[in-house]
Amino acid sequence: MQNLHNVEGISDLERELARFRVKLEKKWGNEHDNTFVYIYPDGMKLPLTPHMLKEWARALVSHHSMITPHQILIEC
Repeated sequence: MQNLHNVEGISDLERELARFRVKLEKKWGNEHDNTFVYIYPDGMKLPLTPHMLKEWARALVSHHSMITPHQILIEC
C-alpha cells in the first residue's frame, strides 16, 4: 500500500495546494488590509474571497494554469 502522507501527515496534494495558494496570496494580496484583488489587464478589479483563492489553487494544481478567477466563478 502506498503512503500518501509524509511525516507531517500532509499529502502531496495538500502541500501543492498550499504552495499555490501562498503564491496567489502574495501576488494578489494587500498586506495592509489582508484583502485579495485580481486585476485584469484592462484594469478592472475583482475582489477575491478565500474560497476563490482555494479554487484557483486547485485549478493550478490540476494544470489549468491559464484559468482566471472569473472562470472559476462561472464554474462554481
